[in-house]
Amino acid sequence: MLGLKPDEATRKPFIDFVASKDQDMITKMHHDRMKGKPAKDEYELRVINAAGIHRTTNIKVSMVQYNNKPAVLGTARDITDQKYEAEVTIQKQKQLEKIIASALEILLPDSKKARTEFLNKLLANVESKK
Repeated sequence: MLGLKPDEATRKPFIDFVASKDQDMITKMHHDRMKGKPAKDEYELRVINAAGIHRTTNIKVSMVQYNNKPAVLGTARDITDQKYEAEVTIQKQKQLEKIIASALEILLPDSKKARTEFLNKLLANVESKK
């Protein structure tokens, strides 16, 4: 995800890999967590990889003991492609809704009552096939 070897990644503080827009948020959550205050244990975080490319990650963290001191153990999963695909799906759905609305204006009867009856029958037909 970061494009670094393990020893390269551990030489820098984690905050150095966090996109500037998320640094305040992550710093506050970390400080709250270390003080025992409530903090999210799962969230999205934008990071910057070795090539300078922003990636979106899903972060899950929990408190642990490390060398008899409180510490944060976390996992990060790259969800950049998943978020992109979800956005593409939403855009396609919006386009399809516009196409359907335009087609319905052309095809449906002029009266509101007739349109409502037609759409109700159509939806009933779709629901019965599920």
